[in-house]
Amino acid sequence: MRKRYWLGIAISAFLVYLLFRSVELATVAQAFRQAHLVFLAPALAIYFGGVLVRTLRWAILFRPVQRIGFRRLFVVMVVGFMANDILPLRAGEVVRAFMLWRKERLEPGATVATIVVERIFDGLCLTGLLLLAGLAVRLDEWLARLAWVAGVVFVAGIAVVFALTVLPAPLLSLADAVLTPLPPKPRNLGLRLLRTFVDGLGILKNGRDTLAVAALSLAAWGLEAGMYYVLMFSFPFQPSFVAAALGTAVANLASMVPSSPGYVGTFDFGLSKVLDGTFQVDQSVALAYTGLVHATLIVPVVILGLFLLWREGLSVRGLGRMGDGYGASDADDAADGGRTVTRRTLP
Repeated sequence: MRKRYWLGIAISAFLVYLLFRSVELATVAQAFRQAHLVFLAPALAIYFGGVLVRTLRWAILFRPVQRIGFRRLFVVMVVGFMANDILPLRAGEVVRAFMLWRKERLEPGATVATIVVERIFDGLCLTGLLLLAGLAVRLDEWLARLAWVAGVVFVAGIAVVFALTVLPAPLLSLADAVLTPLPPKPRNLGLRLLRTFVDGLGILKNGRDTLAVAALSLAAWGLEAGMYYVLMFSFPFQPSFVAAALGTAVANLASMVPSSPGYVGTFDFGLSKVLDGTFQVDQSVALAYTGLVHATLIVPVVILGLFLLWREGLSVRGLGRMGDGYGASDADDAADGGRTVTRRTLP
């Protein structure tokens, strides 16, 4: 984990160096100062509209597992986004899982499964935005390759989770055999996480709900692209929804590369290169616009997330201890051969 953290820091530093090696920081700062920030308010409204859509999607993903209130899921999601922005190793997904375990006693394996499904649908939507933008403008070679690689990865991902949903028994039998040599406690804990993970994929058995998740995923990314588009009016270049959609796709796909907290460098390199490469926006203006978009995505969520975290009676330091006690008592699991109940109250 520590090596991955430092690898992310190194990648972020290298990409920031590449971004600024051929442009004066003063010209970027000047372009930023001249931005018309009146468009920031509608952009934020559109962005948080997307967060509400994502919360509704998450509620649907949880239907086969446990009914959780929309308001509660919104709080957990925003805190998770905040954690991704300020903590290393994208801890936000773990934070979301353990916040729901802490109060709702929802097994982390089930929560992680819903997040995996989220990520796969997100990846498919971003790939779709890339391909649709490619119908409107000629994609550079590296963008075309990115589209193909992302498409293969996320189509393979959805195929795997569908296979786990339809045929879970072979996987569970294989896992049981692989974990048999381990002591009872880690063996039962591993099986418990895997079984509840499979439970969390239950939404994929319902065609109507799966289509709803797909539609909400498209809506969420459409709103985020809309935020990028609105912020373009703050700068002296021709706003283009195609550029906003392509920038949204590339910046967020690039953010999957290991990086520092807040996706510094990876996000910025992808978005700025779309603007100054494909759409010939001045490099200084492209970097200033990228900085404003990145700040709009991070600063409000971090502030709101910290407030909601305080309302939960937690602290950023305490997030690292949220999982303490999970699996501390697996006597029941050992007694029933590792069988678990997703909504069981843990000791």
